[in-house]
Amino acid sequence: MCAVSPEREDVSPLPLRAFDFVEVATGGARQTAYYLRAALGFQLTAYRGPETGHDGAASYVLQQGRIRLVVTESRGADRVRCIGVTVDDVRQCYEAALARGTLSVSAPADFRDGLGAATFASISTSEGLIYSFVERQSYRGTFLPGYESGPLADSASRPVGLLQIDGIAFAVDRAGIDDWRRFHSGLLGPSHVRFEALPPEALATGIRITVTAANAGQTIQRLRAQGVDFASASVTSPVLDGAALSFAIIPAATP
Repeated sequence: MCAVSPEREDVSPLPLRAFDFVEVATGGARQTAYYLRAALGFQLTAYRGPETGHDGAASYVLQQGRIRLVVTESRGADRVRCIGVTVDDVRQCYEAALARGTLSVSAPADFRDGLGAATFASISTSEGLIYSFVERQSYRGTFLPGYESGPLADSASRPVGLLQIDGIAFAVDRAGIDDWRRFHSGLLGPSHVRFEALPPEALATGIRITVTAANAGQTIQRLRAQGVDFASASVTSPVLDGAALSFAIIPAATP
């Protein structure tokens, strides 16, 4: 159960700047990446796999506006594996998170290539969802060291006007919602990195990413024209397991 210990419920949230990426693990990464490009308008911006000398699973980095998805080949059920957040000091956030009861996945480490350096560390809850801290002020590449940039022009992509992640909602059993909210309020709670817990009956998929669009109505029309099936502005990718992930579209806030 993800819960901050009672004596730490009043600690300040970690200084998280923004959502950096959401990683989806799927048994059909290439096909899923293509669907997200052709139907939802994401562009292939980076790749890591056997062709780049990487001996692990292939990963496709897709971006539209400030939304970044990483689609990684994996066995087992489709799932959201990791949520990355941008921070100014990875080591500070990592140590503070461990002090508040999270589990370490990978300690802070610096990664470099010809375009600079980035610092990366990961933690997880007892449920297994990974949160990664990313610090890349001095990195000039499209994603992280070890990834090769995608094509300048992605012929499969037809952008639909998505801008950025507004929040991420999780389906959580009612018995565990209070503990879940306490954990995220005490650990990951700034308003600009917004997490929400909903009972399973209120959320058709395990995780829902709410994204903004400059003109939500126009974006929805474009999605319909591209054959995307959705209801009430909630888009579910049929390429993914139906219980894994959905998108909801809302208008961007006016300045």
